Amino acid sequence: MNNEFAKFSRRNFLRLSGAAAGVAAWGLISDRANPAGRLQAAPLNMKRLIVINMSGGNDTTNMVIPRTLTEYQSRRSGIAIAVGSELSLTGGPGNANYGLHPALVNIQALWNAGDVAIVNKVGFPTPNLSHQVAQDIFSYGVRGSFTPLSIPISGWLARYADNYAATPMGVASVGFGKPLDFSGGTATSFLVDSLSRFQFFSDPYFNNNHTYRINTIKSILAANTSTGLAAGVRNALDSAHSLSGQVQSAVTDYVNNFQVDYRWPGYPGTSATPPGKAATSLGNRLRDISILINGGFDTQVFYTGYGGFDTHAGQGAATGAQQSLFTQLDDAVQAFYQDMTDMGQWSNTVIMVITEFGRRNYVNGSAGTDHGHGYAMMLLGGAVNGGMYGPDISSADMLAEYLPMGVDFRYVYSQVINTHLARNPAPVLPEAYSAPAVPFSVV
Repeated sequence: MNNEFAKFSRRNFLRLSGAAAGVAAWGLISDRANPAGRLQAAPLNMKRLIVINMSGGNDTTNMVIPRTLTEYQSRRSGIAIAVGSELSLTGGPGNANYGLHPALVNIQALWNAGDVAIVNKVGFPTPNLSHQVAQDIFSYGVRGSFTPLSIPISGWLARYADNYAATPMGVASVGFGKPLDFSGGTATSFLVDSLSRFQFFSDPYFNNNHTYRINTIKSILAANTSTGLAAGVRNALDSAHSLSGQVQSAVTDYVNNFQVDYRWPGYPGTSATPPGKAATSLGNRLRDISILINGGFDTQVFYTGYGGFDTHAGQGAATGAQQSLFTQLDDAVQAFYQDMTDMGQWSNTVIMVITEFGRRNYVNGSAGTDHGHGYAMMLLGGAVNGGMYGPDISSADMLAEYLPMGVDFRYVYSQVINTHLARNPAPVLPEAYSAPAVPFSVV
């Protein structure tokens, strides 16, 4: 080892150790069994939840359209989907009262297959039209105060990880920073911007030395016998190297053995993408999630999303800003569906599409919509009981400022945790909430 140190300057060691610390910033994980959480280099046959956050407050009244209500057309002049242009929901579980935005052609096909559940008028008690407050409520999974709950302030996924994640890979955020959903817990979760960036990069001036440098630092770490805090740092760096290598191996395995055989459409922006399909942030993020699933990591919950839904102006109808956002969702979900089907994991999958609130029932003076409350939550997957749930949208609802809460969001979260993930939701959602007037089961 002395020879290795002689060849490897102190400055180089510190620089590479610093890089390792960056990858290991998700915590000192030496006390966690199997820290990487990669149990095998093949998809695990396990239940998974993928949360997609449509950040900014999605106008779901133009996403899931109450097509039989004349008030929908009269109050939304210029942004309403024209009568007859909406995609029918009469196939599959069937519901003639609603239609989908014309951009959601692939999601319509999944509806027809019985793999889409739509929950009307999702919200929380005592509406709040502030982005920040509404986002916090959904992230915490708590509407009131934490004080009577006698638990620290924390996000619902942090509490899930504390109770049910065996490794830091058990709950992951992909391409969405560190959402408040992950804050305040004691367990460490995997938070990554993109898998391509989750690695130890080469020195741009000495690219040919990269493998040698990585192997040298691994040898140094393996020979280190430090104790106390130094041992914790050493183990974190060692785990970071291991995880980085496993993630990059998963990327390589996926590209070499799976992506080359795409049928349709491939993720937007990949080599398999048809002409006219541009790269999208959501497509890239769902592809990264697919890589981790294909790579055998033990992740139970993935959290991702994309923004742009705060459509105060220029929202558009069948074309325009909102149509572009919905097309991104439709293309990315279709590609992910193909991945999961090819891996034999679609029946284990629930995709839960959320937002912080819906929007006003009427068009504003800028051809957009302002902040509202109740919205249509969408769940997709082979593990979903397809159909329309929650109270119907009525003429009185459409004549109000915005849709009221008909289903507490925690009711849906609780079902997914309990029935799909087979976990007790009580530690994750500790605050009391009311069931809807007509109970239902989406999974």
